[in-house]
Amino acid sequence: MLEWIFETELKEQVSDNLAYISSEQLIEQLCFFFSDNHYFYKKLFALDRQNRFRQYFDSYCETVIDKYLTDHANFEIDDTKREIFKRYHATAISGIFHQILREKTTDRTALKVLAKTVTTCLAGSLFAIKK
Repeated sequence: MLEWIFETELKEQVSDNLAYISSEQLIEQLCFFFSDNHYFYKKLFALDRQNRFRQYFDSYCETVIDKYLTDHANFEIDDTKREIFKRYHATAISGIFHQILREKTTDRTALKVLAKTVTTCLAGSLFAIKK
């Protein structure tokens, strides 16, 4: 049941918005979504071994990263580099959300900074693989 709730809610936040908003807006929306639903998702991350929430979330993070690459990569990226880029950044994003959700409060200003930091890191990494 928890997996279904997660899949339904996150699909609404990620998959349903892929064609309508930028990857930066998508990352910011994810930050605020987790802030607004802090208690529930804190519990889901805690049940990681039982319902594989972290694996599902990593997959959604990869979708967000893929959107970022589609929005910003103005050059050809071979499949190996693309997969490594997606996995690396998806794991990092998932990990930071997990860490933030373990904290007692989520400050919206801090989450805006997080969203900006994530997109800045993505831009830097994209620039690095272009070389």
